[in-house]
Amino acid sequence: MADSPRSIKLVLLHHRYFLLLLALYFVLATLMLEKYPRVWVDEPWESITAYTLETEGKMYNPVLENYTGFDKVLLQPRLVLSFVLAPAFALFGVGHVEGRLVSVAVGALLMLSVYLLAARFFSRRTALIAVWFTIIETMMFISYRTIRPEIYLVTLECYSLFFFSIGLRNDSARYFFWSGLLSGIALWTHPNALLHVLALSFLLLITYRTRVFTSHCSWTYFAAAFVGVLPYLLYVVANDAQNSFSTFFLQLDNRTNALAQQNWFIASFTGEWKRIVEYAQFPYRVPIVFILAFAWLFSMYSKKREARNVAIVVGIHAILSFLIISNKTVLYSTSILPLLCILAAVGIDELLGESRSMAARLKNIFRLPCWRESIAVGLFVVLSLNQSAGDVSLLWRNRNCSYTETVRRLQSVIPADARVWGSLTFWFGFHQQPYRSQYTYLREVESFKPEYMITGDPEVWGKDFWLPVRDKANKIINERGTLLAEIPADCYGTLRVYRLRW
Repeated sequence: MADSPRSIKLVLLHHRYFLLLLALYFVLATLMLEKYPRVWVDEPWESITAYTLETEGKMYNPVLENYTGFDKVLLQPRLVLSFVLAPAFALFGVGHVEGRLVSVAVGALLMLSVYLLAARFFSRRTALIAVWFTIIETMMFISYRTIRPEIYLVTLECYSLFFFSIGLRNDSARYFFWSGLLSGIALWTHPNALLHVLALSFLLLITYRTRVFTSHCSWTYFAAAFVGVLPYLLYVVANDAQNSFSTFFLQLDNRTNALAQQNWFIASFTGEWKRIVEYAQFPYRVPIVFILAFAWLFSMYSKKREARNVAIVVGIHAILSFLIISNKTVLYSTSILPLLCILAAVGIDELLGESRSMAARLKNIFRLPCWRESIAVGLFVVLSLNQSAGDVSLLWRNRNCSYTETVRRLQSVIPADARVWGSLTFWFGFHQQPYRSQYTYLREVESFKPEYMITGDPEVWGKDFWLPVRDKANKIINERGTLLAEIPADCYGTLRVYRLRW
């Protein structure tokens, strides 16, 4: 016992560079967190069920009305975020920064999983490079700063893959149990976890082949996955069995219907491309796409089984994602980006060769025998500068994008107990009073009778999809509205607040 403090100190010293990277992560993850990303529909949507769970003990969305049953009970397989977020709201208050800080904490756990996975099966240098790439990867940068389930999902998946890989190496059912349990929990974190389960199932198949159905490792993984998803299944039964699960299927229907639509393949590809342009600063990320694609291809032919397995998981996920996921969004790439960062780090580490001092590398880097090192350093620099520049660019372009200030100015005009209709974007500012959004399509306006209406935000007033809602809102304003304030807001358009008389 006397050596325990010394042992802890040695462990910390051993991993001091990782701890430094983790400190850098927290700086980058919290820098201008109030301003970027710009709050849009998704974050309030995900936070409302956590708020109702914290205040009422059940998950539903009262801001919606007659919208596929969400106003009655949340049954989609995406409950984990609400379970994690609800205690945070209870302790620290309800707000977009409070919710984002939880995502930041989950992202720190992700960095640890990347480090453990890469250090265990490759090298500590590979692990440090992989963590660095994951921290600065622009889509990851967006994900771990946002109240959405992707960061929760990828964290569970990376730990699941970590235990799964140890189980494969040691043929140990114990590790398959933990991998399966985390996979099961991931299944009610986000539906896309099914791709992870299918990818690991494929690894089991190519590893055990004809013995896959009799192997104790395979049975342990799937049994544990069932145990992990069982609480969600019981939740659905308890809340919807009396309705013959009609609400459950209604909440999943929008995904399956999209796949059945004509030209969904072309439409989804177009939608995905637009999101890449919006989120990923195309074409500046083109070198990243090529480097990561080459790292993936290189790993498929690697002599290291773990590198091939990671590449297989990435490949299966990418193919199935494009083929069977109807809601195309580049944010879903979060699930494979840490794995691609690991593969890129593996390739760079192998090109660098044995460890040498930085001075020695710089001295010999342009000599012919050191061409491999030159390529490795070049790839590292290109990835690092490109990703970092993307992060800095996003922060700089949103430096005046204060959600808190925008909400404060709206609240200065609207009384705290008034009934309000506005974009779901502004729910954080009005969560303690009656509030309805564009997702009611103003069908409830006669029964709700909003006293104040917020218009002009780009989420509703800037998209053709919401034209019928805008027309109806403008008609109500013309008949019953009085303009109280016009509020120019960076990132949130020129907002107008109307007082309605009924």
